[in-house]
Amino acid sequence: MALQYELEVLENFVAKTLHPARLKQTDSVVSQIPQWRELIASETDRIRKQFIHTVFNSKERQRELYIQHHEVQLIRMTDQIFQYLSIKRIRRASIKLQRMIS
Repeated sequence: MALQYELEVLENFVAKTLHPARLKQTDSVVSQIPQWRELIASETDRIRKQFIHTVFNSKERQRELYIQHHEVQLIRMTDQIFQYLSIKRIRRASIKLQRMIS
């Protein structure tokens, strides 16, 4: 049984849609939030169902590797999001500092 990588859609969303450079260029970010929530909710539901199916229909070693691989990728995505947040904080602090100096 070939095990699939289930996080591709979320990974692309984090890497492309949430990238600070893209968010900075988009004026309609606020209007897109409901769509993003729907995407995340539907993907979360799909991934949960697929994980349950895979865990109950694979051999123990396959199951361990499958979970470990996805775990590592989730950690990487989380790190990427925190990096994006740090970039945003640094920009805000820089703007405040420039205003104080001016």
